[in-house]
Amino acid sequence: ARTMSIWTRRNRQRESPDAMNHWIILPILLPAIIAPLVALTMRYDVVLARVFSFASAAGLLAFALILTVAATDGRIEHYALGDWAAPFGIVLVLDRLSALMLLLTALLAFMVLLYAVNGWDRRGRHFHSLFQFQLMGINGAFLTGDFFNLFVFFEVLLIASYGLMVHGGGEARVRAG
Repeated sequence: ARTMSIWTRRNRQRESPDAMNHWIILPILLPAIIAPLVALTMRYDVVLARVFSFASAAGLLAFALILTVAATDGRIEHYALGDWAAPFGIVLVLDRLSALMLLLTALLAFMVLLYAVNGWDRRGRHFHSLFQFQLMGINGAFLTGDFFNLFVFFEVLLIASYGLMVHGGGEARVRAG
């Protein structure tokens, strides 16, 4: 009877997960969706690409604030993508430190975009999409629960940072990249 109650309890948790638990993936998913959209719109309209980028940064700031408020109770939230266990799937973990780092990243990202629209983003075509990919990698690195996915998210942010480093061209930038 005891094993049956544990099995039933686990299935109930699986059928009705905490709604806040699904919000953990949004700081990774939002820039991953916006980046290709911005890359496509940048070909036709720079202002629309800026609007999408600012909307994404504002959304990240809102999600990070919500997650930070949710993490103040001290609970550690786990989110297994595809409901796969930790050794085989991607597990995201939200605690107070990761929520605070997400909030700091979102705040800094918004400030960087305010600076970039003064002309820096017009020096190259893919600034906003590379910036979104970098945000995806940073947020994923803060939320991941294992070393392999930390390496993957760190590679995503490094590739985007190399693209941002050579953004605008010039011999010194290309040599540094």
